[in-house]
This record gives sequence, C-alpha cells and structure tokens, in this order.
Amino acid sequence: MQDVDTKAPDVVEKVAPCDLLAAANNRGCVVAEVHRHYPAYACTLKTGITLTPEFERKLLAGFGVNVGLACGHGCTYCSSKALFRCHPVFRQLGVSAFRNRDAIIDGKSVERVERDARRATKRGLVLLCTASDAWSPEAQALGLGRGCSEAILKEQGWSLRVLTKNAAVTGDFGLFEKHRSRVMIGLSTSFLPAHSAAAAVVEPFASSPEERLQALHEAHRLGLRTYGMLCPLIPTFYPTQAEIDEAFPMFCLRARRRYSPKSSMLAAAA
Repeated sequence: MQDVDTKAPDVVEKVAPCDLLAAANNRGCVVAEVHRHYPAYACTLKTGITLTPEFERKLLAGFGVNVGLACGHGCTYCSSKALFRCHPVFRQLGVSAFRNRDAIIDGKSVERVERDARRATKRGLVLLCTASDAWSPEAQALGLGRGCSEAILKEQGWSLRVLTKNAAVTGDFGLFEKHRSRVMIGLSTSFLPAHSAAAAVVEPFASSPEERLQALHEAHRLGLRTYGMLCPLIPTFYPTQAEIDEAFPMFCLRARRRYSPKSSMLAAAA
C-alpha cells in the first residue's frame, strides 16, 4: 500500500453532466445546477485503501481512501493538484492538474475499498478522504461516501475518520450511528460564517461555512464523535493566535482542544 495512487488508470473517459444528474436523481440526491457547465471525468484507479504516513504523522489516520483525483468543490487552494500533477491521467486527458473546474472520480471506488478492506491483514483507522472528497457533488451522485463507509465498517478491525467539506454527509449519519464507537465525523473549512462571501469565491462548490458547522453540531447532538478542521489557515483571516482561539468554540460544544501547528490544524474532538 502507498500514500496515493500514482499508477496509470485502466480507463479515462468524460462523463456527461446529464449522466451525473441522472445518477443523482436516481439516488434522491441534488447536484448543483452549476455543475452542468463543468467537466467531469471517470477513471478507474488501482488501489482502494492505502498507507498514509503523512496523515499518520499528523495523528489523523494510518490508512487513507480516495474516490478520485479531483473533486468538484473547486477549492482554489487545493493541495491535491500539486500532489497529483504528474499523474498519467492528466496527460491522457490533455488538461492541467491545476485547473480547478475539473472533477475526476472513480465510480468503482466502493469495489476497490471493499476488496482491500477484506484482504488486508494489517488494519486500523482509515481517513475518508485524504486528497479528494467522498461527499463532493459528483461523488454524492454515485453514492461513493456511503458506499466506501459501508465497505470499511462491515469488516472487523477497521475504524473510520470522515473528513469532508460538504454538509451532505448528514444524510449518512444513520449509518454512522450504528457504528458510533468506530467512527469520527469531521467537517473541514478555511472560513467561519462571518467569512461566507470569501468562502463562496475560494471554496465555490463546497457547502457554506455555516452549513458545515451545523452538520458538525448535528453529529455532536446525535452522540457521534466529532472533530473540526481549519485548514488551510489563511493569514488574512487568522493573522494571530487570538483569531484561531476565537474560532475554536464554534466547532464543537464541550470539546477537547488540540492544535497542531505542523499541519495548520485545529481539531475539536467530542
């Protein structure tokens, strides 16, 4: 197992927006209308669950899952672009890894994860996802977040740390309640509700900061273990430690505080 999937995919093809919308409608999901105008591509990756030493150093997880190479949230600061910039899929598509509007997803992610979760002899905490988002609009349409979660949780020895920028994860809280001792729910943002105008530009297709905080609080209300992540910490909005400390209470009631300067992470764990 390796940190990211850098092998050439078996198949790369463009997905018509209408196909994603049809898939979403079949699942009772809603995909933002704006995604009709942005390209989405499907590729088949090789690995399902990988070792992730970088996130292990950050005390987040020893294993990681990704449902593609680029999600449709379009965050302008996305570090995954640099991580995957040399991946063969971008040469095959003839597009730059740094073009934020493209979504590249693996519709067979659940099968990959199910295979690796079943076969692995070494098991532990899995981060879903490390470099993509299993609840991005395109992933929602294909049910990848829930499907990957089910594949992991049905095998003994695995636990799950969810990390997303989309409040649609609330739709799967019923599943997580059944496995509450093995699941942690995290919402990530670079902005607070007071910064919503900036968030709409920098994180254009993610849920609003307010929606993400509401989702986190709902998870906490249901008794699920929760954490929040401020990442990246943009100096314009958090010029000093005082602003970071002020932001912390918004994440989770009765929380324990852990701040990691190494990862620019502020976590609130119930």
